[in-house]
Amino acid sequence: MKVFRKKCTKMKKSPAMIKQEENYWAELYSAKLIGFIEGFVEGFKEGYKDNKEGEKLAIEWLIKDGSYNLNLIACVLELPSSEIAAIKSNMNVSVS
Repeated sequence: MKVFRKKCTKMKKSPAMIKQEENYWAELYSAKLIGFIEGFVEGFKEGYKDNKEGEKLAIEWLIKDGSYNLNLIACVLELPSSEIAAIKSNMNVSVS
């Protein structure tokens, strides 16, 4: 007696499903990135008596790391871009 097996074929995803999955992963990555930056800065703030000094040191570290652009840092921390740029320019002066 022959047993007929169904071929297991992978369901082909439609372009809409692919786009939806890409959006899901992009949102998840973005949320993790924002959470990391906020948590990192909050940790530095708690470690210093002067919260502004801790925040400044955390921002300097994020800029030195180079993984994050200035606009992203400013947006996540809800600071003006000019303040982030000023911190970066002060870093360049102190290093030279």
